[in-house]
Amino acid sequence: MFQATENPGVLQFTISSEMPLVDRVVGQAKDYLTANGTTHHTEFAVVMRELLINAIEHGNGKDITKKVQCVVAHLGGTRWQVTVIDEGPGFDWMNTSHEMPADGAQPRSRGLALVHAFTDQVEYQGTGSHVDAFMTIISPTTFAVVKDGGWVQVTPSGDLTASCADVFRQQLLHLAETNARQVRLDLRHVQDLDSVSLSVLIAFAGMLAKGGDYRIEVVNSSADLANLFHLTRVDQDFRIAVRAAE
Repeated sequence: MFQATENPGVLQFTISSEMPLVDRVVGQAKDYLTANGTTHHTEFAVVMRELLINAIEHGNGKDITKKVQCVVAHLGGTRWQVTVIDEGPGFDWMNTSHEMPADGAQPRSRGLALVHAFTDQVEYQGTGSHVDAFMTIISPTTFAVVKDGGWVQVTPSGDLTASCADVFRQQLLHLAETNARQVRLDLRHVQDLDSVSLSVLIAFAGMLAKGGDYRIEVVNSSADLANLFHLTRVDQDFRIAVRAAE
């Protein structure tokens, strides 16, 4: 048994307790997320799959006469909710460990640990046969690099934080190795910049300085980020010109 219904902001499934149906449900859910502008759904798929497996195997005891209901709801922006309801007796969720097993050789007991690791919040209702998992799905920042006259312009697709610092560092290192002397960093899509990525930018300025004359511009910065650059003296000590968006 497999039924799927889509309404504005909500995708609903009702399936029998058959493991082969899990991949089908997860596949359609991933397509639904993509259609709603969320293309980074690896962790979402892990959470959904583990909840479905748990409902079929432990909740319904693989009894194919029992159903599993699953709802994927877009709560707006990058916020999503997955609800899974089985027809089993439930479990003592208040006294169940949600940590990874200490013994790495232990073959099971990782499902709920993964669910809790990849979600913002998990709520159990009643005996635990009803689970609501909430996730904030943020796509990884990518970097578009184009040449504009004598400038090389780098435009991040999202925030510059520790999660993308290594990619940011490699991108700037490549520019230094190819002897780029005029680099423009366009922050039109950046709302948050932390100290790790700021250090990457400062280190890049230091590399260019060793090669002689250079110019680094930060353009289309928000007022808050422009103030951050000023407070940390990046715009003064490292010859990085900062221009806020108009």
